[in-house]
Amino acid sequence: MIVEARDEKAFKQGHLPHSINLMEGAKFETWLGSIIQPGEPFYLAGSSKEQLQNLLERIAAIGYEPQVKEAFVVQEAPEKSPHFKAAQLRENEDAFTIVDVRNHSERAGQVLFDKSLHIPLGDLRERVKVI
Repeated sequence: MIVEARDEKAFKQGHLPHSINLMEGAKFETWLGSIIQPGEPFYLAGSSKEQLQNLLERIAAIGYEPQVKEAFVVQEAPEKSPHFKAAQLRENEDAFTIVDVRNHSERAGQVLFDKSLHIPLGDLRERVKVI
């Protein structure tokens, strides 16, 4: 598993194959703990040595530091993510599969899309085959 902490724009322009974009933000540790299981090794990619150092300190605070196999800076990467056009979704919601990754309490009483599939983020990897 590769966790890329670069901002969304940089990630979409080029990211590592099979990596996930978990941007540095207030809930980084919460999201990391939802995606990476205790004891599961992972790689950490960032935009600078300073960002990596900051994230490693935060990762250590939740006890995941020994799981980081390697931390490295990414400047260019081969995979591209297409630009999502929200207008297409609004025009034809049935053409999309929407996965709502909020937990049960976040979703309670606030369904955003009637036909969305509800899979809490912590359960997503178990329910979806990762290639």
